[in-house]
Amino acid sequence: FRGRLFSDRESWLKAAQDGRAALDHVFKVAEIDTSSADAVFGVGVYDYFGAAIPERYPVVRPLMIFFPDANRARGLRRLERVVDEGRFIHTEAAWFLLQIHLVFEPDYTEALRYARWLRGNYPENALFHLMEGRVFVKWGQWDESAGIFREVAALYDAGSPGYSEPLASQAHYFLGRNAMRLGDHRRALEHFARVGELEEKYDHDSYVLVQSELRKGMTHDLLGQREQALRAYRRVLRMDDRGASRERARRYISEPYLIE
Repeated sequence: FRGRLFSDRESWLKAAQDGRAALDHVFKVAEIDTSSADAVFGVGVYDYFGAAIPERYPVVRPLMIFFPDANRARGLRRLERVVDEGRFIHTEAAWFLLQIHLVFEPDYTEALRYARWLRGNYPENALFHLMEGRVFVKWGQWDESAGIFREVAALYDAGSPGYSEPLASQAHYFLGRNAMRLGDHRRALEHFARVGELEEKYDHDSYVLVQSELRKGMTHDLLGQREQALRAYRRVLRMDDRGASRERARRYISEPYLIE
């Protein structure tokens, strides 16, 4: 799990070191008990990500000479078996499958299936709640997503356990994007401003914080408020680059944003 965390952060050497250290144990567990679905979880994770990560990030490929061959399709089958038959770590397997079908090989039906599996089994889990909305956004189902994100934001405001600032921040970011889509520009600005309030205590610039600032500028442009737009774009240039944010900010400094 720590190796996967390092890979999410693109700390490839640390991820490789943790992965290599875990492999002997992972394969031994699978060999000891071939009847247990839970026992193949580790090799399923390795099989899938050992093949998928080098394809997605070619810089990792030289490190893979120290690892056994991996197989994406076999990894998927093993993780699906853990969800269907496992007793102890089927939730972890469902979480991995949700990420796989959301990011690595997008599949709306499968992503929604695992998001709803997680929500159905853990209805009070804030992260799973948010991720169901993320699935709808990924495939442009904005009306469905907006209802979920409003729930997440309201539960954060109510102090519900697990509904943290980062989750509420994501909810407001997507609500702001939906308001832009609907032409409700002033409501969009309110949501983007809320993102800044929720993340002001953190010492890093998250993707949603930077993109909210960029879209704040875009929204001001749509309202004909060019000076406010320019101030937002210049703030983006001082922030970490997230999702080509600086390139877009420079473009809109040169020429006001128009609906694409």
